[in-house]
Amino acid sequence: MKKGQQPTLAQVGHIRDLAIELGVTRDIFQTLRDDGTFTKILKDRRDQIIADRDNCRTFELKATVRQDRPYIEALEAGGPNTSIGFNSRKVGDLYLPVANEEEEVKFVLRNFPKGNGGWDKALAWAKPRGYKKTNPREAFAVAEQHDLQKLLDKNYLCLVATTKCFFKDGYKTICVEVNGQSRCAALGYPEIFDGNNYWFLFRK
Repeated sequence: MKKGQQPTLAQVGHIRDLAIELGVTRDIFQTLRDDGTFTKILKDRRDQIIADRDNCRTFELKATVRQDRPYIEALEAGGPNTSIGFNSRKVGDLYLPVANEEEEVKFVLRNFPKGNGGWDKALAWAKPRGYKKTNPREAFAVAEQHDLQKLLDKNYLCLVATTKCFFKDGYKTICVEVNGQSRCAALGYPEIFDGNNYWFLFRK
């Protein structure tokens, strides 16, 4: 382990302060150390954190968004190959404009290249960092303004807006599927977005 990777004195001190706050006496602390409890907890969490870090990618970009752009117009700009009968065309009234101005927005995309990710894990990652959920107009703008295949080095990918709507039989969300020269907007259940081709979009 490199010196710069070792826990700092402040971090070690935080553990001591936490133990005091929880009423852990010197004898209890020694028992937890001697019976291997500390070692097991630290090892298990270390292995989980390393695995999670190995199974994630992030990418940051900017896009200009018109939140009051008519929904179908925004959809056809971001997903010009969307079939006429797709349900993604039928939910515009569920995603009303949230502002009436054009803005440049910083976005962060989250992906799990080895699987084991998905909707819940992406949102759990974004929330403590203060990242905000995105609506379909934002996903459409990103897909329209960026060559995502080139930026993300993927031949096939889906860009997932992270605000759900209730449509017909349950909660669903919009994604823009990019496949070769085709960009198509689709509506699906959030739980199906769990493969390595899904990129979850958040406002930074």
